[in-house]
Amino acid sequence: MIKSIYRPANRQPRRKPTKEEEARARHAYELLSSWHTIPGTQPDGSIDEEQLLAWATAARAALPDHRDACDDQLGHVVAWAPAGTDGPWPHESVRALIEQIASTPLDDGFCAGVFNKRGVFTKNPFEGGVQERALGTQYRGWGEAMAAASPRTAAALLQIADGYDRQAHREDVRAQRLRIER
Repeated sequence: MIKSIYRPANRQPRRKPTKEEEARARHAYELLSSWHTIPGTQPDGSIDEEQLLAWATAARAALPDHRDACDDQLGHVVAWAPAGTDGPWPHESVRALIEQIASTPLDDGFCAGVFNKRGVFTKNPFEGGVQERALGTQYRGWGEAMAAASPRTAAALLQIADGYDRQAHREDVRAQRLRIER
């Protein structure tokens, strides 16, 4: 699927894709975008860390010329993880994956996946950034809780928290403008 969507890292010269290649890329993108089951997920909802790490290692090895795209997509998928058995989100297996792979594209894909999974939402236009501020607080708490044991994951969670804080500020400004225009 990754090869259908992304060019290899060696930057082969661009050529116009055929209609079939365009269709394949579109379907591959739709499939990957709808993928929310983390490899290694067990029937009880837990995630087998060894299976997840083995799968990720195999996927990355199979795509040496598409490593960044593979890592980015992997980050999007693991953003759908359940909470950890110790309480904070994400699951310990996902934390282990993020720490072991130590890839900026994976971290970026993880952050983007978190923002994207919020999906479409509605709110009172005058409420400002209340919802976003609450999300920022939640992600910051999780990041701080795991800073010592999973520093890379914690950094990604704090980056997400900062993103929600910035969005909260923008929503506050927008709501204030709406109140003034009334």
